[in-house]
Amino acid sequence: MLIQDVLDVPELALRRLVGTDDQLGRTVRWAFATDLPDPSRYIVGGELVVTGMVWRRAPEDSDAFVASVVAAGAVALAAGDEVFGSVPDDVVRACEKYSLPLLAVPSAVAFADVIDAVTSRVTGDRVARLSASLARQHRLLTAVTDGRALADLTHETARDTGVTCRIITAVGRPVVSAEPLTTEVVDALVRTAAQGLPCRVVTENTVRSVLPVGSSFGHRATAWYLVVDGDHERMDGQVLDALGQLASIAALDRVRVDDGARVLRTMADRAAELLVDGSGEQALERIRQIGVDVTGDVVALAATADMPVEVLAAVLTDAVRDSVDGVVSVGITGGDLVIGVVGLPPGRTSTSTAADLARALRRLEDTVTGQIAVGVGTAVEAAALVGCMRSAQHAREVAAASADRIAVRTSADTGSAAVLLSVVPDGLRAAYARRVLGAVLDHDHRTDAGLLDTLRAYLHHDGSWSRTADALHVHVNTVRYRIGRVEALTDRDLGTTEDRTDVFVALAVLGPQPTTL
Repeated sequence: MLIQDVLDVPELALRRLVGTDDQLGRTVRWAFATDLPDPSRYIVGGELVVTGMVWRRAPEDSDAFVASVVAAGAVALAAGDEVFGSVPDDVVRACEKYSLPLLAVPSAVAFADVIDAVTSRVTGDRVARLSASLARQHRLLTAVTDGRALADLTHETARDTGVTCRIITAVGRPVVSAEPLTTEVVDALVRTAAQGLPCRVVTENTVRSVLPVGSSFGHRATAWYLVVDGDHERMDGQVLDALGQLASIAALDRVRVDDGARVLRTMADRAAELLVDGSGEQALERIRQIGVDVTGDVVALAATADMPVEVLAAVLTDAVRDSVDGVVSVGITGGDLVIGVVGLPPGRTSTSTAADLARALRRLEDTVTGQIAVGVGTAVEAAALVGCMRSAQHAREVAAASADRIAVRTSADTGSAAVLLSVVPDGLRAAYARRVLGAVLDHDHRTDAGLLDTLRAYLHHDGSWSRTADALHVHVNTVRYRIGRVEALTDRDLGTTEDRTDVFVALAVLGPQPTTL
């Protein structure tokens, strides 16, 4: 109940001596009577303190008494006039000084009546609140069982409480939205939430609160937040209770979403492995089954980070979905590499996708330690997806070499032939590499002669015999012999720029590891 409610009990006939209308809107959680000079040890917060002022021996005692009850958390003082005939002016001044509402209790009214009136009303409020809470919880759980969407339940809670509600992720992706928030507001919400929950955020002259969804045992980079308009510290208990129940329902819904994502992740993992192996058509089949739209341009992503790879996959999925608002395929290869495939909506480019992805991931700077490195390939038709993935891997290497903690690079940042190769259909690239280096690959497969590794080292060291020999820990004559075999098998002269370029491009198609074509 409120202090004003106590004043409104007719049989008590209490009078307001100190207190503004706002102050009378404070909540009274209990009441007790005392005449101790310092009753602070018995106050836990929210009490209406009722006193006969026996503690007052001199006017200066009033300041000490009022200061002690305010410091302990009392919300109001009710003083009887039995001892002094009226409430002394020094008590009034002390209450004004400490902004403590002061009520006068007539001598004909027993303190027990005041306490009974407060406790019976407070107890009744608590019972009513508990009943309403249980009814609301039952209604929400029934709605979940019936398959009601989380968005419907969120909007229903907002209507019942009068508080605008949203659910967002740690990268700022809206799970349930109301009116759109600016990028700057979302940045402030997630960055403040990373410091601890619940929290209060003031942006654009608007107060919002961020409440946790689910337990705090998961990785903070994959957290969900309930964002509500208003200051949670000033909200009514019933409103907070309703918001807490919504957060619990959202946590349950997230478990359902995560379970579904795990099923798709198995297919996405296989698609990622097939892409790395160069099996573009088989990878595309699984990506289509996941639900990614590959009828237009697609773009591949490659990522590594100083965090558990499962967390990185979840974070990358979340961040990409915030950018393209559609189904994405994000899978984990055998190592710590995460490969993503995104179908680009009309008007979207790999550059704009990379920019949005970087903005979303930067919201995790206060949440994660170490680096997140992401490469974004050139937008291509689905037939050239393997090449796009390889250009994304090159871009990721550039990102990982940077000093940025959140590093997102595009294939344009690599400045190499990988950009050009990525837009060539996979079948044409494979045929080209086979035509140029197929005999070398077959020879290595039969004899394990190491010709391909020698060729890579030779081109990497700009055709230097001695530096290649040092890198491979072999004699210079061995290098000369192996390169001679490569020239004979390919029918090319590596001393000429034209032939050397052909071989270099074929090696780029193969990627860093030997591949059977």
